[in-house]
Amino acid sequence: MAEENIKSKPSENGKKNSSKDSNKKGVGITFYIFAVIASALIVAVGITQYRMFYFKKDIHQNIATVNTTALIQEFRLNSVESLKQNKQTSISKNELKNYLNDMQEIVDGMSKKYGVVLLEKGAVISKGFVDLTPELRKRMVDRGYEFLEE
Repeated sequence: MAEENIKSKPSENGKKNSSKDSNKKGVGITFYIFAVIASALIVAVGITQYRMFYFKKDIHQNIATVNTTALIQEFRLNSVESLKQNKQTSISKNELKNYLNDMQEIVDGMSKKYGVVLLEKGAVISKGFVDLTPELRKRMVDRGYEFLEE
């Protein structure tokens, strides 16, 4: 009976000492804080997912690929073949320089014409980008590099 009097005895400021009441307030505040944080996280994830989808869609429209490495290797193989046929030991630096300059001009022109950034095909891991290598090959053939004809 003495214990009951201690629990219900008012404190100095006139309120009852009740550990249950303070626990309820702590749980309520904790739950409220948790709900606010969880809501903020859900909104942040939603916005991030929307932006990722939007930008992913946008990226595929502004980037195209080109396999310049394959075309350079074809030039190298053609040069080796012509060296064997003509019994020469090396190709002229001007030949290689002209080939690379022509390729660069064509790539720049294609980039401007289509309004895209052209990336090397080997540097792009994901799928879904337009490959403009066949058009580059055709334009190189039009410039006089017949060995690139398929």
